[in-house]
Amino acid sequence: MNKSNMQRLLVDISKCHQPSFDMESFQQFIAQSQQIIDSQQRVDLIDELKAAIDRNPDRDDVNDLLSQSIISLTEECKCHSFIAYQNIMNKQDIGITIMDYKGNFILCDLKSRLILELNHKKLKRINLFGLMSELSLKKVKDFVLIKPGQLYGELIFTIYSERSKKKCFKLVKSIKKNKQRKSFLKAKEQRVKARKVDILYTRYLRTIKIKFSRIQAEFTKGFVEQIKEQDDFQMHQVTLNQKIQAVVCEVQEIDQQENFTLQELLEDHFIVKSEAKFQKKVEDNHDKKKKVIIEDQAEIDDSE
Repeated sequence: MNKSNMQRLLVDISKCHQPSFDMESFQQFIAQSQQIIDSQQRVDLIDELKAAIDRNPDRDDVNDLLSQSIISLTEECKCHSFIAYQNIMNKQDIGITIMDYKGNFILCDLKSRLILELNHKKLKRINLFGLMSELSLKKVKDFVLIKPGQLYGELIFTIYSERSKKKCFKLVKSIKKNKQRKSFLKAKEQRVKARKVDILYTRYLRTIKIKFSRIQAEFTKGFVEQIKEQDDFQMHQVTLNQKIQAVVCEVQEIDQQENFTLQELLEDHFIVKSEAKFQKKVEDNHDKKKKVIIEDQAEIDDSE
């Protein structure tokens, strides 16, 4: 479908709750969409349909029909054209995984593993909820990604970041050089002192957002062979030609902090243990009479 027609279609969907909207024709279009629209256009349609439902949550008569269209588009986009869909998302720094409803990984691409800091060679026994920090786990009510009747959703949580921690520890050592120390202190004097909660968050946590959609996945021989041809995928617990209820997840890191208090951060076992080691390294790498207390990750970056 050309760009102008696609734009008109998206505008029409925004009016789908009006009496003049031709729902029957739209559903016929969705049924034939695999031959009409490309993978990116399918993604755009899914997003617009979800937005339309969110704008009118009480219109069950229309929303049920829209939900059926979302399911159809999702299965086409994320199963039949899975590699094309993954490439689109990866270009936006978004990883793609398939999990069961309980958060067990079935399929995971390289981008997702980098974002989630998964160094495991295999996906066996890796569970999404097991990757969360203590702080985020306390906010989880039901350890399932999707509930009966739910089509899609979003989850924001924190993970412990060994990557940020190692970078922070490494930079502590470099500050002992006089030239770098002067640069560091000058930058420190020019900055407003960061809140302790921001300091700890930046050193040890990263915020992850996952958008997920329900699908009925079938791992055919052709699909599995196609996945194996891609170097960046890992699979676990895949049974050929078996249809399973699963969720496709779009995984990305976001630049925002969850609203944890300083007290909550100071009660987290990983953070407490890591911060003690960090302060020990600070003391070991500076003269006892002129200790430099590193208070902001942004200030540390200036010392590089």
